[in-house]
Order: sequence, then C-alpha cells, then structure tokens
Amino acid sequence: MSRTTKEAESPGRSSSDSARRIELYFFACGHGDTILVRLPDERWVMVDCYLPKHNGVRKRFFEFLDQHQIKDLAVVFQTHPDYDHYLGMHDVLAHFIGADDKSVGHYVDSGLNAQQIKRLLVEPKRPGRDEYQKLHKALQNWHKDGNIFRHYGLDAERPPISPKGYRGKIDFIPIAPDPTTIRNLTELGLESYRKNPQAKLEANDLSLILVLAVKIQNTEFNVLLSADAGIESITNALRIWGEHASENGISDRFRVIKLAHHGSIKNYVPELSGMFVNDGSSNVAAVSAGERVALPDRQVLASFLKSNWIVMTTTVRRKRQFDRVVGLHLKRDSEVSFEERTISLRWNENGELSFGPPDATVASSELDAYASAKQ
Repeated sequence: MSRTTKEAESPGRSSSDSARRIELYFFACGHGDTILVRLPDERWVMVDCYLPKHNGVRKRFFEFLDQHQIKDLAVVFQTHPDYDHYLGMHDVLAHFIGADDKSVGHYVDSGLNAQQIKRLLVEPKRPGRDEYQKLHKALQNWHKDGNIFRHYGLDAERPPISPKGYRGKIDFIPIAPDPTTIRNLTELGLESYRKNPQAKLEANDLSLILVLAVKIQNTEFNVLLSADAGIESITNALRIWGEHASENGISDRFRVIKLAHHGSIKNYVPELSGMFVNDGSSNVAAVSAGERVALPDRQVLASFLKSNWIVMTTTVRRKRQFDRVVGLHLKRDSEVSFEERTISLRWNENGELSFGPPDATVASSELDAYASAKQ
C-alpha cells in the first residue's frame, strides 16, 4: 500500500515532474463540491462542480485549469442535482467542448427521479433551477452533435467507470444508490406529492457514492467520495463495497475519505472513522465546506482526529481571542475567521502520498472554532 509524506501546496508543476503521478484536488469553492482527479497520462476526471461567481471562485477555477494545463476531462460525474454540486458545470463543459484542443469524454449521473424532478422543475424558488435546465438542454445538444458521451442511471449494480486504458487499474466504482432504494424513495416521493404538492422530498439518499480504486504499478489505494448521501445510504454502500472488495480480492480500507454533506452530523456514519489503512502511514479525511456555522460539525471532526486521521478542510476556521472595554470593564471575546484552501493529494510512481497545504489541516486544539449540532 502507499506510504505517506506531507508537503505544501505547489500548483502548476511541469508535466515531466508529475509523470505517472496521480493527483486529487478538493477545490476551495465555498459551500459545495468540486473535485478533480489527475490521471497519469495528463487526462482529468471531475466529480461535481460548484463554481459561484462571487468572491472570484469561478475565475480561480479557470486559472487552475490554465495553471495545470488541463485539456481533457475523461469523465465528469454529477452525483446528484443539488445546485452546490452543479452550479457552473455548464460553463466548464462549454469551455472544453468549444475549443479545438480540448475535449470531454463521458458525462455520468444517476438519472432523475420523482424527488429530483419535483425539486428542480416544480419548486419555483429552488436555487439553481434555471442553471440545471440550461445544463441539461446543452448536454442533449452536445450528445446529439457527438461532442460528449452520456450515461444515465448509474447505480450500485452498474460496473465501474474507468478512463480509457485504465480498466482494473483506475476504477470509479459506484456503491450507491442501491436500485431498491431508488425505487422505494421514488414511490414514497410520488405518494407524498399526491397528498401534498408542497411536501419537502429528500433526495440526498439518492446521491451517487463512488470509490476511486487505484491499483497501478507500486500504487494501491481507495478513496471514498460520498457526496451528500445519508446515513442509511452510506451504510448500505459500505456493505456493497465490502462484498465487492471481498469478491475481487482487494482491501476495503480507505486512504482518503471525503466526508458526506460537508461534514454534517446528520450524515455521519461512525464506522467510517475505523476504515483507515493501518500501515503506519497517514490517512486523510477531507471536508468541502463554506462558512455555514454547523458545517463541518465539531463532533464529526473530533471522531476522525481521535482515530488518527489527518483532517483537512477547504474552509479552515481560526479562533482568535481579543480584549475590548465595556464601560470600565475589560471583556474577553473571540471571533472566528474563515480561510479557504484547495486541498491537494499526490501519489507518485512509488506509491508515496504527499498532501497539503499544511494550513488546511485541523488540529484537536482548534476544534472549539467549530460548532456542533449535538452539544
């Protein structure tokens, strides 16, 4: 299995320096998910996309594309149609499809269902509704014109999605949603909508959960990408993953886990903190989150820190104490600052893992800057 070292963020390396390197980036985009995977042949995979225009997030992303000379998105995954997982996706795809020297391979999602249709097409105030409709109209046209391939209905019974030339070496394995769950939730959603058109339909349990399984030369590791999946969905997915790992003779441990739903306690499965690779190397639990008070949850972070994971967040909180005078009295107060960091993880040709930047890590002593839904 891979060994681990730690390094500072150093974007824009030359292609010769990163030959045969696998890289994973959790882009700092605020409260949402934008994940990029660099393949050894300079192609890339994108999992979800949240690129609001405010605070220069979208501009920084396109600068990232230029710095890393990204010209080919081999696969694009959309885990579920919540706006913080697809806002800006249209512009990114158009950037690649509209250029002679760039391309997009497969576009993969888990299809549509009653909950998602209701939230996206019926609720008039749903954030990102117009963006989603624009994206899917464009996808239909790009597919028709032969500019993009598209897959529907990816679920836990589908085979892995592998970039061309990497089957069995670099696989994205769907372990959720389970087809039975899709059917049951869709039926429940339809029934709820018949009874009350204003009913809130929960769709997070229909999030696509992927395992990035790498077994190439001296490099072997698994990464869990759990989107916004709920507890039941993650629990079922881990069972499916365990069966898959056993049948294929591979480890079911994870070197990296992307915590579900921005580190929410409502999506936390305690079993996960024990699924680390026990070889003396570091394991990384990554959180993509913005400036919402309760996300990530302090208890979730503490659980992984207690199990000796390196915990990294794209928005790090720093608590600062300061004094102020109230009348004739000196009062001790505190404030929390938010610092954005793009998390990078790199495996070289020897299977060694480096990660950074160092100031994206969360120490136990800094947990009081984070809130918890369960005090």
